[in-house]
Amino acid sequence: MKTTYKIMTLSTPDALARLTPGANWTMEDINDYETLVWNDDTQTKPTWEECTNVFTQIKNEKYILNIKSKRNLILNQTDKYTSGDYPHPTPEIRQAWIDYRQALRDFPTVVEDLENPIWPVPPVEMDEVVLDTIYVFKEYRRD
Repeated sequence: MKTTYKIMTLSTPDALARLTPGANWTMEDINDYETLVWNDDTQTKPTWEECTNVFTQIKNEKYILNIKSKRNLILNQTDKYTSGDYPHPTPEIRQAWIDYRQALRDFPTVVEDLENPIWPVPPVEMDEVVLDTIYVFKEYRRD
């Protein structure tokens, strides 16, 4: 399977669309918050900090999608180890697989570093799981 890397650059309109849906505004440069002209009387212009917080939220959502995608692939690849007729050498190894798969299910809610997750370790060595799409972000900056 070929991995596709999607480089995502977040810009001010990405944040505005989430913070103030339907608001009336214009920008000369979508990467320069200072060029934002607010023309909306019904919604307040978001601050740079509010936009930055939304960028972080969007990034984290994409990273969680990556994590869940990889987790689902690993769960699919390891289904056979929990079937009742799989020939485990010991009941302890069978339980280790059950525990590992539970750790995978819990992983998206307990992972600490979304950009560099430390995955649960399988009971035995496995082939590397390759995702078909991985999101990579350029940092949003204020020009």
